[in-house]
Amino acid sequence: MTAVGAFGSACVAALLAVIACGESRPAVDTRMGAPQYDYLRDDAERLVAFLRGEAVLDSGAVADSVTLHIAPEGGGEWKRVSADQLGDSAAWRIGGYSLLPPPGLTTVTIRPGRHINCLETSLGSRYPQLESRPHVGVRLSGADPASCLQTWNMTFVFSEDVERPRLTDVVYDQWEW
Repeated sequence: MTAVGAFGSACVAALLAVIACGESRPAVDTRMGAPQYDYLRDDAERLVAFLRGEAVLDSGAVADSVTLHIAPEGGGEWKRVSADQLGDSAAWRIGGYSLLPPPGLTTVTIRPGRHINCLETSLGSRYPQLESRPHVGVRLSGADPASCLQTWNMTFVFSEDVERPRLTDVVYDQWEW
């Protein structure tokens, strides 16, 4: 077989593999998060900085309204908040729960494409309707937490617009605080 023939055969094989597999996406690494959502890491860091009182909320980074959710074990309550209201930390409250992180949690873990409820898990385990949307799980903890109860866990869910993703939902999964 000539070099041109071998190259052509390789191209046809590659094309058939792409067609057979459909849209190609990176595999989800359950330890390190989902690489296809790495572009949201900075957005999650800015949201955490805002929630800690270290930055102002970028109103262009949130949808017209955002739904705040408390995990099912915490009662499953939710509320929709307008983008204008989200700039006020008082809006980050559902019933008796404040979604703001407590002070002193210095270790930040960010996992694109994962939900964190102490341990990393699938967002579909709590909210199947949000699983397919771009999301980032965040955990804040002290230097050496003795238990999961000493962590703060939140998942930020975004619109599917890769050019300008906007926050649409927040899942708070540390309701024990």
